[in-house]
Amino acid sequence: MFLKSEGYGAWNGVGTKANSPGDADVLILGIPFDGGAGGQRGAAFAPGRVRSMTGRLKSTSRRGDDLSSIRILDIGDVDVSTFDAMKTFDAIECSCSAVLDGTDSTLVSIGGDHSVTHPILKAVAKRGRTGVIWFDAHPDLLDTYHGFSFSHGSALRRAIETTEIRPTDCLLVGTRAYEQEEMPYIKRTGIHELPSDELLFDTGALERFRRGVEDISRRVDHLYVSVDVDVLDPSCAPGTGTPVAAGIPVSVLLKMIESLPISVRAFDIVEFAPSLDVSNITIASVLGIIGEIFANVHREGKTSVTKGGAL
Repeated sequence: MFLKSEGYGAWNGVGTKANSPGDADVLILGIPFDGGAGGQRGAAFAPGRVRSMTGRLKSTSRRGDDLSSIRILDIGDVDVSTFDAMKTFDAIECSCSAVLDGTDSTLVSIGGDHSVTHPILKAVAKRGRTGVIWFDAHPDLLDTYHGFSFSHGSALRRAIETTEIRPTDCLLVGTRAYEQEEMPYIKRTGIHELPSDELLFDTGALERFRRGVEDISRRVDHLYVSVDVDVLDPSCAPGTGTPVAAGIPVSVLLKMIESLPISVRAFDIVEFAPSLDVSNITIASVLGIIGEIFANVHREGKTSVTKGGAL
């Protein structure tokens, strides 16, 4: 099911190593697959690159939270098939199902292109009503992309159409690059959206994000948070296959992750292509995101939102 991550999965910059999945606060899963990408590839190498840079992570969060006691276990990589996307997606779903069955730990997956999110979501959605927070420059709502129904451009649409995930339980964040069919799909299905332009220029946007996430949280059993690094402005994340101008800065993204409730069941970080990075700018952003996720998991005094509201 997994490939072992010998010698480089210690995550020695933060926390302590858990002895088993059941003892962990956070489980790290690598998904080295970019066969669903239609643009420049290279995201398959992200899990290894991230692991090699974990020594830069700090045991104190950017707000001064002590993360030294967070228990982290790197469970390795999914055994992907480079030339067989559907076999890979089955392996991802099977692997994630096994992990989720055996523990209540927060799963943090590192892709890979955004096509890998669909099979993870299939595994998560089997375990209760799931809300989705989708940080991305693109809605990923195409029916097909380059003739393929399961590409990174179709990931959210496939998740909605093949699982119990409801469009009204989904929030797009940072979007700004649309194909012609996507906007009508958003309006027709009732998917919620907070575009990049609002986050950049509307002072009330962060508060609307917080309220939107809370409203979705009231209706669902848990949240899934997907972070495509191209949600960031290319100045913060040049190392991705589909950069889009006018993205949000890292500080805004981290602030939104900070405001997430404790009901997050799983995160993913996708579309980081190390070979396209410049001066380690993108890996610095990725490590910042990971650090904020750890702080979110660790933070004391947070309570899940009570169900029953509406967005």
